[in-house]
Amino acid sequence: MRRIQRIAYLTKMLANAHGESIADTKTARDPWEKDGHWQPMRRGLEQMLGVYDWGKAFVVLKPGTDPETVLAQANAKLGKTQRVRQIVVVDELPRSPIGKILKRELRDELDKRG
Repeated sequence: MRRIQRIAYLTKMLANAHGESIADTKTARDPWEKDGHWQPMRRGLEQMLGVYDWGKAFVVLKPGTDPETVLAQANAKLGKTQRVRQIVVVDELPRSPIGKILKRELRDELDKRG
């Protein structure tokens, strides 16, 4: 618990010294997503943590449903840090024999799409 308090304290000190934009999502996300030097480490960490990419959601849409409408409705209900940037439309979600969604297969689907 003390370690978490110390990290929170140091984070607040940095924000006070450099302004609130230092902890802004866009400021922190841009180098992580776009800088080529970070990409090998990013890919390894995200695969170890089970997170492939921030802000993507896999959905199965009913006929006649617009993905942009679903994206807007989801983001209206989600918190600022949970917002979806991109919707990936799939025919069906891959499931195990007991009904769990197979995230590994979803990651492979993203790799195929590029």
